[in-house]
Amino acid sequence: MDSLYDCKHTLLIIVFSLVLGACDGKEGVSRSLAPETPPPASVTPVTVIATESPTPSESEAALEATTSAAQSSVILNTVYKNDALNSLGHLNAARSHHTATLLSDGKVLIAGGLQYSNFPKLNIAEIYDPDTGRFVITGSLKAARSDHTATLLNNGKVLIVGGQGLSEGSLSSAELFDPATGTFTTTGNMLSARSGHTATLLRNGKVLIAGDNQEVEIYDPISGHFESAGRLHTARVGSTATLLANGKVLFTGGWKSRDQAITSAEIYDPISGQSAFTGNLVAGRGSHASVLLKNGKVLIVGGSGPGWSGIQTVELYDPVSGQFESTGNLINAQPNITATLLRDGKVLVIGGLAYGLASKNDTEIYDPATGKFSSTELLESTRCWHTATLLSDGNVLITGGERYEYNEGVSLLSAELYDSDTGSFSTPGYFGATDHLAVARRQHTATLLKNGNVLITGGTGIDSHLASAELYDPNTRTFTLTGRLINSRANHHAVLLPKGQVLISGGGSGGGKDTELYGPETGKFSYVGTPTLNGTVSATELQNGRVLLIGHDANYEEYEGEGDPSEPSAPPELLAEVFDPAVGKFAPTGNVLEIGWHTATLLKDGRVLLCVALLGEAELYDPATGKLSKAGKLVEQRNFPTTTLLANGKVLIAGGMNSSGLYLNSAEIFDPSTNTSTSTGNLNEKRVGHTATLLNSGKVLIVGGAGGVNAELYDPATGKFTLTGKPSFERFDHSATLLTDGKVIVIGGGSTNYNRLTTAEIYDPNSGAFSVNTALKPSPAN
Repeated sequence: MDSLYDCKHTLLIIVFSLVLGACDGKEGVSRSLAPETPPPASVTPVTVIATESPTPSESEAALEATTSAAQSSVILNTVYKNDALNSLGHLNAARSHHTATLLSDGKVLIAGGLQYSNFPKLNIAEIYDPDTGRFVITGSLKAARSDHTATLLNNGKVLIVGGQGLSEGSLSSAELFDPATGTFTTTGNMLSARSGHTATLLRNGKVLIAGDNQEVEIYDPISGHFESAGRLHTARVGSTATLLANGKVLFTGGWKSRDQAITSAEIYDPISGQSAFTGNLVAGRGSHASVLLKNGKVLIVGGSGPGWSGIQTVELYDPVSGQFESTGNLINAQPNITATLLRDGKVLVIGGLAYGLASKNDTEIYDPATGKFSSTELLESTRCWHTATLLSDGNVLITGGERYEYNEGVSLLSAELYDSDTGSFSTPGYFGATDHLAVARRQHTATLLKNGNVLITGGTGIDSHLASAELYDPNTRTFTLTGRLINSRANHHAVLLPKGQVLISGGGSGGGKDTELYGPETGKFSYVGTPTLNGTVSATELQNGRVLLIGHDANYEEYEGEGDPSEPSAPPELLAEVFDPAVGKFAPTGNVLEIGWHTATLLKDGRVLLCVALLGEAELYDPATGKLSKAGKLVEQRNFPTTTLLANGKVLIAGGMNSSGLYLNSAEIFDPSTNTSTSTGNLNEKRVGHTATLLNSGKVLIVGGAGGVNAELYDPATGKFTLTGKPSFERFDHSATLLTDGKVIVIGGGSTNYNRLTTAEIYDPNSGAFSVNTALKPSPAN
């Protein structure tokens, strides 16, 4: 395979080339932004094989037999490895429909679930340690399962019950996890196979199991057996069960069928084994959440009604009156949320699946004192079918789930921590400055600030677009997290403005149309506005301090078919618009003449060169007239090259990929004085997704890219490329930024096995060598 963007993806790449772009910054550095290819996983797969067969019930055995004739050697799941930090900050296995259980020692057991592709069930379990921020694999479940329950018993063990098995059938098996040994052992089987049920720890230490049918049963930890314990009046799937202050259990809502949500509720009495109807819900709902508040009432929130339409209304159940009453509405109506009671008595509502089938990154706080919801910081990733666990320190751990959009989904490896004191989210395991990125990322931006620090924003993470941002300090060679982007972004643009602020535009999920400003003084991002154009393909600061934005017309969101964004209803027209930071407004300017992915390079005379490279066309934007004009042909048609303004005013166009998906080592020089392009020396290695950085010497440093192992220098005086030092890591879609001392910091990117990198390294032009970035001791004060 000649390309990480395999030839079988060529058509997809050509389509994506219409909507992705890179821009040239003030330092004369241009990034090639290769499209986000859908890899099988963002990290390296390691197959785990179960050599010991589970011991299912007879009914399960019949079902499981259809899965494999050799139960002693069934491939159950896939474990993933991080490139540098070995599960620091994220799960070892991407998963959704799993469980997360707070253990007695403050750690969290993550068990089972499924991975979206082909829906394989997992027997992988791992432990999250809040002290280290790491996830560590522990013993395997006896049976791979999803949509099960996990209940912490009074003896410190965890009871795992039911769920969906490998054969898609519901399981009756149960097992116990012992934190002391890190192992799972089988325990008695349930009387009925169940999935999507509830499990409630009663005051006497037994566990009440209900749902998926009308039968109720109780697990006794002393005997290890399940016993019949009566019946509910209504069979419920997707309902909730809440232990009330009086020891009884409230069951609410659920589903009878896809189009019939249940409005009834009932109270189960463990002493009598009887269930009795109580007041009806204000709105029938399923796949919702319920939380016992500190005042003894029960908050019923989220869920969906007929047709999976999200329910915005919220209600409270009063055990004294036995009635439900409406309270403040959700800001965003969606099912499959999580609702977590915080230490201060408020409730944190996270994520979910919005009507129209798109996962959300919304978070809201419910305040029982006012009965109202308020928005808080957005999640790093959109997610549904995730878990949210209140930790011993009052923070909330969010793990896994699915990112779902356009009828496609991906199970997530990522985890996030919600800080209840600050109301903000962060990646687990990062405590202050480090000598590597806090968050693995590619397709990000890296902008040299006026104080000499480098601002790194967004990008593509392990499994989603990122909202996080970091600062690199060359004096200490450390990275620290800074304020978060308002919108998650990748393949976006960052432009340093005259007053030192950074304009962020374009990108992917969460609203690529909006623009925002980063203020170095505050370390925060603020909303600026929305340009007329939809999404930014390039952003270039002009000599007058304004910013030229080029993007698609407003109709580009109108798709045909099943809502596939790679199939626009018509070829997208590219528009040009100018942002004036002095007044904070956008104004239209001339239309782009050719449609296609391009680079934008500010020339010495103040004009902007647009290289629509795949079409072999060049255009020039003149700020004086606000118009674009054709500027001749390029030597070669190419996609995702780098374009670098040289000291002599000419532009180096290097590398990239042709329409067949093959990497290129050719290069050419565009002369804006004659509007002609001529071939120059070839790169030593074919590459795409590389960086090109103009050094103080006038030479251009070429680093990385898919296909590029070594670094090389282009000398305008000779027109030739020569090899220089070999980078410490192979990477593509990274960033390379010229620092004030003349060295170049190379940050993040993707590796050859599709990992996202946290590593950084420094190129020294004096020695021609790369060295891994390591933290330096602060210089002594003068």
